[in-house]
This record gives sequence, structure tokens and C-alpha cells, in this order.
Amino acid sequence: DESKKISKSLESMVSTQEFSSASTLIGKKVMGTSTTLLGDSVEFNGVVSSVSQIDGNVKMNVTQADGSVLTVSANEISQIMQ
Repeated sequence: DESKKISKSLESMVSTQEFSSASTLIGKKVMGTSTTLLGDSVEFNGVVSSVSQIDGNVKMNVTQADGSVLTVSANEISQIMQ
């Protein structure tokens, strides 16, 4: 039905916009707090190395100073440095 097509199209546009916005953070240093699968809060501080889309959600890989890579959502980033 037509309204479902429109809804799906809008979802796709929003998702593409989020991905595009997240891509502009590649190479930038970011800080924030992420929640692990176990529900623990983990502070992160590193450089966005790549952006991906997992199950329709935009995720960023943040490489920290110790070389570890954390996958975070845009809403978990609290600060963007140059």
C-alpha cells in the first residue's frame, strides 16, 4: 500500500542522512560514554576510523589511544574535537 511505501522511503532517507552525517566525523577525535552488551558504561576517547550501518543503525568505530576499537552510536558521543 502507498503509505507503507512512503514510510519506507522516509526511513531510508533518514538512515542515509544519518550515515552521511556520521561520515563527516571520520578522522575526528571524539569522546563519550557507551553501554556494553552487559549494560556497563564505558567511557571512550579516540578517533573515528570508520562508519557502518548495522541493522539500519549507524555505528562508528572509534580507535582509542591503546589501539582498541569500540563501536558506538552517534548518540553516545558527547564531544567532538578537531
